Amino acid sequence: MVQTDLSFTLSVLVPIMFILVIEIATKARSLELYELLPNNEPRPRTGWEASVDSLLTRILPKLEPDQHIPRFGHFGSLHGVSQVILYYGAGLIGYGLEGDARLILWVAIFVMMGVLPLIEIDEYRHIDTYSTFPTSAKYHAIGHLLPLAFASFLGQALARGVSLPVIILLAFAAVLVPSAVATIYFSVRLESELRENQPSSYVFSIKN
Repeated sequence: MVQTDLSFTLSVLVPIMFILVIEIATKARSLELYELLPNNEPRPRTGWEASVDSLLTRILPKLEPDQHIPRFGHFGSLHGVSQVILYYGAGLIGYGLEGDARLILWVAIFVMMGVLPLIEIDEYRHIDTYSTFPTSAKYHAIGHLLPLAFASFLGQALARGVSLPVIILLAFAAVLVPSAVATIYFSVRLESELRENQPSSYVFSIKN
């Protein structure tokens, strides 16, 4: 009876999470990302960033040594909150659901994670691409596939009695780190796309 009640609760809770993510994404969409880009070209890391530069370039070989990790201010915060909600949902699904219900809702969460940038970023309408899915959004979808699967698996492991410290350690190694790397790749590619596709009217207003 307890498992049945939990399954019903999660079947209701996950759609509510989707609604919350969409509301947050709508707020993110209202932000002007071109205004959040630095006026100058990316500069080399300094201070504490320089101390981890070697490690980052090993983990992220596509980053040039003089590139920074883009920060988009309030947009980054909203995007991070949406990601946390979806990862939490994936963990809950693994913990409280079984069979087809688990698979269906996990796929729904993955699809939501995959299209999240398209919902959040109005500036994609300025990006000239032959694909209906911009490259940065592809990085985001593919990069979060395995971490979401691991989050669901860890929820299932917790339900089966695996100790919490082990779950936390595995979550850090198999969920937090890979999802952070995927987000960095996404942000680097997004900044590049935004710089390459700034509307002429916006560029003119910056110069004046």
